[in-house]
Amino acid sequence: MQRPYPRCLLSALAQIGQCLLILLAWGYWASAQEGEEVEAVDDQSQAVAIVRVQPGDTLSEIADRYASSIAAIQEANGLRSDRIFPGDYLTVPFFPPAPPRQAPPGLTVYTMRVGDTLWGIRQRYGVTEEDLVGWNPDLPSLDRIPAGTTINILPVRGVLHTVEADQDFFSVASQYGVDPAELARANHIENPFQILPGDQLLIPRVRPTAKLQELQQVRAQEQEELRRRLELARRQAAERERRRAQELARQRREIANRNLMTPGGFAWPLSGKLTSGFGRRRIWINGSNFHTGIDIAKPAGTPIRAAQAGLVTFAGWDRSGYGYLTKVDHGSGFETYYAHQSRLAVVVGQRISRGDIIGYVGSTGFSSGPHLHFEIRVNGQPYNPRDYLP
Repeated sequence: MQRPYPRCLLSALAQIGQCLLILLAWGYWASAQEGEEVEAVDDQSQAVAIVRVQPGDTLSEIADRYASSIAAIQEANGLRSDRIFPGDYLTVPFFPPAPPRQAPPGLTVYTMRVGDTLWGIRQRYGVTEEDLVGWNPDLPSLDRIPAGTTINILPVRGVLHTVEADQDFFSVASQYGVDPAELARANHIENPFQILPGDQLLIPRVRPTAKLQELQQVRAQEQEELRRRLELARRQAAERERRRAQELARQRREIANRNLMTPGGFAWPLSGKLTSGFGRRRIWINGSNFHTGIDIAKPAGTPIRAAQAGLVTFAGWDRSGYGYLTKVDHGSGFETYYAHQSRLAVVVGQRISRGDIIGYVGSTGFSSGPHLHFEIRVNGQPYNPRDYLP
């Protein structure tokens, strides 16, 4: 008959157990206070991480970090918005990728985070682009890898192959043309007959040439797409700038024209009798009976004055019938013509003020007697001067 344990021994064991439970609970609390992440896995293989929010963290970044979702984190923590604060503790549910039953020795699985690139992974692990393509045959791109994508890293170069449903160890060796014994050594396999679909095998001394060329073509297409987008954005920006410049020019013209386009905006260049008005008339000159200005009769030698301030752009003989002609640019598309002068008083490039003498009445060119032919043009189109004179 076995003797019962002494009552004092049982009491001591119970006290020791309580102390251990207290220490374990304190250790869990202390680790959480230090900002560490404590993970647990339930019966459905869903992992949760207890995360302490750090300064600068956002709910979106934490969701991307664990390949979770904002909605799942909000539901797990009873959050009504995406606002979080440093020092908060969050329960982050996620489903970690199930590791294969058989994996090559030294396999490291890295989960891409927001801002990660394959170039950064290469620098971190000291591997080449070809290495990453060989170890990750399902890569969709060399440059556009979404957060949450898992990247395989191995210490040996080659191609990582996942055994398919209709394959076994020996058919995989035959597919790549490698010796089964070499394949077994590279993967530390003692019994090749235990390899099942879903297991991963590193195929040594095989280069992912076809896959690398495919991804390089994808890269070229992505770069061309990016170039088109940048060109479209440049054109759209240029068009916006063009329209903005046009609108500013229109506003400037509108301000400048307020005085010019209203009656009294121009002064009469000469006081005298109006002998011919603007528009069609019975007289034909150079095949047209349209009179592009007004004629003001005055004795020869009478001074002609500038109707508005501007820049002299032409002062000389005109062969089309104007005779001695002066053209003055007033800005905003406005221009005045003074024709049939007997003598000019200004030169090209000279700036003049309103009322300055620019020449003298004459009868040069196609003219029937001493008078001034006066025109007002806007963007090259003649308009009735009477609409702009007081």
